[in-house]
Amino acid sequence: SSDVCSSDLVQRVIQYYQEKTGKKIFLLGHSNSSVSVAEYLNASPEHQRLLAGAIFSASRNETAVTAPLNLPVLVMVHEKDTNTWTTPGSSVALYEKIKSNNIAHVEFAYVHGGFDEGNPATSGRHMYAGSLDEAADIVYKFVVGTKK
Repeated sequence: SSDVCSSDLVQRVIQYYQEKTGKKIFLLGHSNSSVSVAEYLNASPEHQRLLAGAIFSASRNETAVTAPLNLPVLVMVHEKDTNTWTTPGSSVALYEKIKSNNIAHVEFAYVHGGFDEGNPATSGRHMYAGSLDEAADIVYKFVVGTKK
């Protein structure tokens, strides 16, 4: 129905996959979706209890987690992301803010390889062109190393 807010939809999807798989659930937001992850975490302290961790990848500059956290978090970005809406500096600031407001493990990682191509908002280093394996390895190591 149209009166269901997006955080309710996210919560339903998380619960569905927890029940279906019996596995830990990590919420990953890349670029625009990082705002959705942040808003989900900000909406209720109960939301983070459903998750094993959260991952912010090439987050929008305005992404803000204001809620106190007790949740493993990874913030990652390509060191040379040329998308003006997802600058590496804003990812560093997001990491620092989350780290100051989180009693669980918080990790930051730069992706280094790859190349630019096409529109910097939809391609190139922002989308980990030529460095997808590197980015995936960072996420994999975070997920496997998380003990929640």
